[in-house]
Amino acid sequence: SADVSWSPFDSHLLLCCAGQGSVVQLFDTRDLKSVPITGSRFSCRAFHASWVRWNKVNENLFAAAHDTGEIRLFDTRMDRDLNFITAHRTKFTGLDWSQNEQSMLLSSGAEKNIKIWNVENPKDPVLVVTTGVSVLKSRFTPSGYGFAMVLQNDSNLTLWHLGNRSAPIHIFQGHT
Repeated sequence: SADVSWSPFDSHLLLCCAGQGSVVQLFDTRDLKSVPITGSRFSCRAFHASWVRWNKVNENLFAAAHDTGEIRLFDTRMDRDLNFITAHRTKFTGLDWSQNEQSMLLSSGAEKNIKIWNVENPKDPVLVVTTGVSVLKSRFTPSGYGFAMVLQNDSNLTLWHLGNRSAPIHIFQGHT
């Protein structure tokens, strides 16, 4: 699988993970030679990255997720990963950074849960929401203090607020 992520700070910068490679590459679209920026190949070691996302607060940070259930954290100024999180036992279905909290990362997997991580202390998730069915997609809200998700075999969009962890704050009736 493959993914791309445009930098929210510089519209010319693009992260890409593609195919069976274990490398995330950083491209500058002002230089159309189709080669990554010098020194911008980030090794995911033996894991094949399937998701990549820029941090929305810190212009140098990004995360890459792998079908093994692991997330690797990178700083573009360094030639190695900063840290890793063992997040899920199955395929990723979502990866997103908070709009206003540099260290808050959301992940979801096919094993029926969404997790919110503090990447500065990633041993255990800050929040786990178990859904009962596989999560198809998940994203933080623009405020960064909530998230939305769509579940498998369900056409509804469920909206959660991080301050109310026991139940969704709203369910938007979906498509039929």
